[in-house]
Amino acid sequence: MLSIRFKRILTSVQAKPIINVLIILVLAFVSSYPAFTGHFFALSNDGAIHLARLESLYQAFKVGRLPSLVNFIGFNNSGVAMNAMYPWLTMMIYVIPRLLIQSPMLALALGFE
Repeated sequence: MLSIRFKRILTSVQAKPIINVLIILVLAFVSSYPAFTGHFFALSNDGAIHLARLESLYQAFKVGRLPSLVNFIGFNNSGVAMNAMYPWLTMMIYVIPRLLIQSPMLALALGFE
C-alpha cells in the first residue's frame, strides 16, 4: 500500500520538477564539495589570475559600475584586458553571493552550489 502511494507521488506531474531540482542540487554538491574540503581551495596555475578577475568584478559592482575591459587587480596591478577576453556575465554566480557575504571563498563555494 505504501509503495503504491510512493510510486504515484514519484510519477505525478507536480513531483517531476521537484525531483529534477533535487537531483541537480545533489549532483552540484557532489561535484563541488571535494574542491572546498580541508578549508582551502586548490588552485591551478592560472587560478590566482581568475580569482583576481572575480574580485575585480565584485569591486566594480560594489561601487555600482559595470566592469571595465581592463583589470588592474593581479599581474602586479599593471592592467590586463581580462574582461575583454573572458566574458564576465557568467561570473555573476560569484559576484551575487560576494555582494551579500564578506568571505570571498564562501561566496565562491556558494556560487558553485
